[in-house]
Amino acid sequence: MFLKVLAGIMIPFIGTMIGSSVIFIIKKEVSFHIKNILSALAGGIMLAASVWSLIIPSVEMSGGEGIMKVLQTVTGFLVGVLSMIWADRIIDRSVKKCDKYTPYATKTLMQLIAVTVHNIPEGMAVGMVFASLLAQNVTQDFTSAFLLAFGIAVQNIPEGAIVTMPVMAENKSRKKTFLWGFISGVVEPIGAVLAIAASKIMAVTLPFFLSYAAGAMVYVVAEQLIPDMYDMEKKKGSITVIFSLGFLLMMSLDVIFG
Repeated sequence: MFLKVLAGIMIPFIGTMIGSSVIFIIKKEVSFHIKNILSALAGGIMLAASVWSLIIPSVEMSGGEGIMKVLQTVTGFLVGVLSMIWADRIIDRSVKKCDKYTPYATKTLMQLIAVTVHNIPEGMAVGMVFASLLAQNVTQDFTSAFLLAFGIAVQNIPEGAIVTMPVMAENKSRKKTFLWGFISGVVEPIGAVLAIAASKIMAVTLPFFLSYAAGAMVYVVAEQLIPDMYDMEKKKGSITVIFSLGFLLMMSLDVIFG
């Protein structure tokens, strides 16, 4: 039973690692046009993930009727946006003190933080499913929990890529870049373990954490990625199409495997 639970909570992390591995097969030098494409693809993926992976599940998990049904979701989302504004200012000041400062570096770091924050409640969701099955003494059939973990893992593949590719574009080594991908993904099994250990508390607060992550991701999309994807880009229509394809890809994965 322990091995089944361990395997289940590690599946989403493996998905992130598969996506992060793309940096070992692509060219290290990335042009501004490619950076714009990456920003557009990342923006579409993150926006769709914030809606289908986070906001919708948050509302569905919330109890109550009327305004109480959306209270945790709205509160979490606003706190997520405000905390990212605060983090953005601190990071911008810190990065500007570095000798190799570039505006793109700040955007890359904010994107990394947003995806990492988004992965924590996803891990909690997987942990909550396993905790629920364990509480019901359903130790033989973990099919539903494994399906959820696998679905999140599939979604994490493109997310792992969009985290690591911009980091490598900042002239980081492939090994160091992969380490950033590892960090963004390892929070998922950690979140799952915390959820299992404190399942009763997490069951009540998970809607807040899901929407908090959504707010963080939407902030990065609106504040960082959308302006960046059009920066120095003449073919704005093509970039918008790439943004839309990223959105549709993530939405489809979430609906199919969710």
